[in-house]
Amino acid sequence: MNYLQNTYYQIGIAIIALIVVFLILYLKFSTKGKIKRYLRIGDGMSYYLLGLIYYKGDGVKQDYKKAYEYFKTAGEMKSSLASFIAGDMCFKGQGTKKDLEKSYYWFQKSAIMGNREAMLKIGFMCLSGQGCNVNYSEALRYFKKSADLGNLDAMYQVGLMCYKGMGQKLNFTDAYYWFNKAHQKGYKGSYYHLGVLLYQGKGVIQNKSEGIKFIKLASDMGSIEACLFLGDLFYNGEEDEKDVIQAFKYYKKACDRGNDEGIYYIGEMYYYGDGVKRNKAEALKFYLRSGQMGHKKACLKLGDMYLNGDEVKQDRFEAFKWKKEATLHSGAEEQYAFAKDCISGAFGDKYITDGIEFYKKSAERGHEFASIALGEIYLKGELVKQSFEEALKWLKIAVDKGNHRAKN
Repeated sequence: MNYLQNTYYQIGIAIIALIVVFLILYLKFSTKGKIKRYLRIGDGMSYYLLGLIYYKGDGVKQDYKKAYEYFKTAGEMKSSLASFIAGDMCFKGQGTKKDLEKSYYWFQKSAIMGNREAMLKIGFMCLSGQGCNVNYSEALRYFKKSADLGNLDAMYQVGLMCYKGMGQKLNFTDAYYWFNKAHQKGYKGSYYHLGVLLYQGKGVIQNKSEGIKFIKLASDMGSIEACLFLGDLFYNGEEDEKDVIQAFKYYKKACDRGNDEGIYYIGEMYYYGDGVKRNKAEALKFYLRSGQMGHKKACLKLGDMYLNGDEVKQDRFEAFKWKKEATLHSGAEEQYAFAKDCISGAFGDKYITDGIEFYKKSAERGHEFASIALGEIYLKGELVKQSFEEALKWLKIAVDKGNHRAKN
């Protein structure tokens, strides 16, 4: 019995092997026949199909270079699909050198022939300046053309540009129209913005409960914006909306997705014991994570904690380091305050070079007291080499703003 079973097994394997060999040979010769036939016909559709054969490796060795050449030929013969794929290959550098200008050229050819996906691609390229100059109005035009042909991603993009006032004036009514149109056709990506407009009553009659419903759906789909909106709403909202347990839940969602803002707010909630048992040591971990990602508020908090020895060993250099990181991209007032702290020795040692650097950053952004401080520093020559020319330059900025102290 075992002998018979083994024999049948061997026969079965042999039959399967023969079938596989037959299929390979069939595909090989079948594909060769197709290639000869397409080359003989020589029209746009034939070259497009040849491109697909080599692009997919259908019965032949995959060859992007050959595929690209066939798609190019078909594109010049007015094949919309071939032009689109040629554009995509130029964009990715498949079978040809990456060339965004050529990519734009091929997408345009495809778009002229009515390809809505090509219109969408051109919209994104105009938006980002890839292969062309940044042109918001042109991006909006192509998104609208694609949207009018039923492209849901394009509908969302038109809504987004209306929402942000890009390529046209801010228009919440139009934004709501396009977001809602995409939603009604089954597009889920517009839930967050649709929800915000409904919640705030912008471009549509206000409906807070309906708005929150859409924002929650967006959050469930992974939208960090939605998580942060709900976190802010429940943490800082009006009395009937305030719910720190819910706030912690949504900030934690953003935090778990690696968002620096969400991480910072989880730190805040541990620090103050909002929605969770107070735990400063745990708060510090989240502040550090967020601070290392460059979050300004987290950096400022870490600066304060190290300066005051709050849950950490007092370390004024660490305080200086974190405050400096926070202030690099801050406003003129914060830069002025940081400069004062550097010069006055608030961080233990005096950081004269950094203080002058941040006074200058603040003054260049129009802060008159920073200009006066710089003028006095160069006038006295105690912290830097005395320079009446530099002093006059900085004091003049304050005088031009009408500051009487600088005049004197």
